[in-house]
Amino acid sequence: MLDLMTALLAIAAILALFILALRLAFPLPRPLRDKSSTPPPDAPSELCDEVEALASEHPGDTGLLLLSDPVEALASRIAHVRAATRSIDAQYFIWKGDLSGRMLLAELVRAAERGVRVRVLVDDVTTARLDPIWAAAAALPGFEVRLFNPLTIRRPRALSYLINPLRLNRRMHNKSMTFDGAVSIVGGRNIGDEYFGAREKGLFIDLDALVVGGIVGEIAQDFERYWCSVSSFPAQQMLPAPDEDDIAALGSPVHANPALAAEYAEALHDSGLLERLAWQAATFFWRKCAQLRATARCSTARSGTPCRRAYPSPDPRGAAAQPIRPHQRALRPGC
Repeated sequence: MLDLMTALLAIAAILALFILALRLAFPLPRPLRDKSSTPPPDAPSELCDEVEALASEHPGDTGLLLLSDPVEALASRIAHVRAATRSIDAQYFIWKGDLSGRMLLAELVRAAERGVRVRVLVDDVTTARLDPIWAAAAALPGFEVRLFNPLTIRRPRALSYLINPLRLNRRMHNKSMTFDGAVSIVGGRNIGDEYFGAREKGLFIDLDALVVGGIVGEIAQDFERYWCSVSSFPAQQMLPAPDEDDIAALGSPVHANPALAAEYAEALHDSGLLERLAWQAATFFWRKCAQLRATARCSTARSGTPCRRAYPSPDPRGAAAQPIRPHQRALRPGC
């Protein structure tokens, strides 16, 4: 029995030393002192002008339009990417390198090429096998990529969980895209074929909302909090330098199933939302921001249970879901 205990203690000691050695060999890089971004270009924006004219009829209100159809949800994103002339901010838990993910990324690349400031913040836990893609995108002028709470060991990724289990348990589930600071698409869809009906089998039943008006400023502000937080690292700090071939392939990706890609591209075109913006032929549901928040807020009076955050704190040292308290410490900024 004593020999068994001695053997177990020896194994535990060796494992502890192994974990310690990995933590010392693969530390997080020092956070950048200046995490700010290049300001968006001061370019004319028809998108802003149209939204301002529309919102002027509902001062202080938020207009909401539901996007329930999966193909229309991606088509609407693509149309707004094409319409943007100043800035595009995207924040997602999952962004896959599949058909829809590469199609949307190619549109963002073309937007950056025409002078739009593009920023993408993606949770690093879901980026397996995508390091070359994000490294290539981050190398483009006008295209910034940051990884939220990144893994320090890129291969095998599981070792990162072994040496930092508590930190890596804090993830970012936010999902939003904001165009020219005037229009946002938020909701339950990540970026992947199962969310946009781009697979032959399998579809996640989910919902997005296209919003304009008062709430867009709050969405943009929340994006900045995550973008500038000490948990967000530029892709260049975490990923190896990209190959020229990877950079060249961003704007015109080759899909594994060309027939399916052509069929899906036709479905996007048939939606009618590539040529016009979804809200230009629909009626918004207008409400005050406070009314929208009250609709989403849980009732403590009936249940006696404190409300819980819909999203985790950007600071990995905070709880992933915690009661909302008046005295909560503000997010520690990085810029």
